[in-house]
Parts: sequence; structure tokens; C-alpha cells
Amino acid sequence: MVATTVGRMTLAQFLALPEHGTAQGKWELVLGEVREMPRPTPRHNQLALGLGARLLNHLQAKGLGALFPDTLIVLDEANEVAVAPDLAFFSTERLAEARIEQAIYGVPDLVVEILSPSTRQYDRGEKLALYHQAQVEWAWLIELEPLMVEEFHWSEQGYVLTQVVPGNHPFTPKRFPELNLTLASL
Repeated sequence: MVATTVGRMTLAQFLALPEHGTAQGKWELVLGEVREMPRPTPRHNQLALGLGARLLNHLQAKGLGALFPDTLIVLDEANEVAVAPDLAFFSTERLAEARIEQAIYGVPDLVVEILSPSTRQYDRGEKLALYHQAQVEWAWLIELEPLMVEEFHWSEQGYVLTQVVPGNHPFTPKRFPELNLTLASL
């Protein structure tokens, strides 16, 4: 199943739904359109869990902020944009500016999207553009086949690709220079 538009509603209507998804998928709101995204595969979830654990340990040890897995983030309340990246990091400063209710109203410092064949085009295209428009400073796109991470940094002209690291090589994120990750080991 690919990401599909299932209807239109306001942000208030969307957030009033009892759950933001179904057994088959999860929902995001993009410019007033409800998008149903397929549920992730076990491999996708294992990588998100492993990466999240490593990042969380680093963030807590350094007192850098908070990490949220698969949490609805309202990037743009006025334009009704609410998305759920696989992982979202909020620095202590940005977290203090955010409003946390049934979703987080604010802009994270980093978003991580683990790509799947059915959502790759959406994540690389429209969703990355939404992150840029909201001025999310860092974005990581992780491919499962072949396993690799692409790190992007925000600039006014668009995201700049800062590094591409194969899954079996050490990845030192520019946002966290004291952290070394090897995706294949997660």
C-alpha cells in the first residue's frame, strides 16, 4: 500500500480523532488532506528502535534534549500540517518553546525517516519539503536496501546533503559529533 489521501479535515478535526491511524496504517495531515501511511515492517521498526535507543542514551548522557518516536508533530498549525517522523529530536531550547498536548506543536531540530518502498517518494519529496518549510535544521533519510543514511542540513535554498554513509560504516552525525553509529549493528 502506498501513501493515499483519504479525505480532508481541519487540524482540530484531525486531532479530535480518537486514534491517528488504523490497524492497516497511520495518518498524517498535510495541508488539510488526511494521508494514510502503511504500517512499518518489522525490519523498519527494529532499526527505529535500535537507533532511537542509541540516540536517547546519548541525548540523556549529554543533557541535550528529548527524543520522540513516531509522535505526531504539528509543524504548521495555520496550514494544517501534522506529521509523524520515525524519530524527532527536540533540543532543550526548542522543547521549551513547544506546546505538548495530544501532539507536539513545534519544530524539531532533527527528524529521522526510515524509507520504505511504499513511502520513499513521499518522504523524499513532499514530506522533506514540509520539513524544510518548517525550518527543521537536520533531516536523516535512511534506506533499508541497501542500508545507508543520508544526512541533510537546512539552508535557505533547500536541504544540503552533508554526507551519505553506508550501513556498515561508522556514521558520525554533524549535529552530534561525539556520537558514532553503525546502522548495520543496530
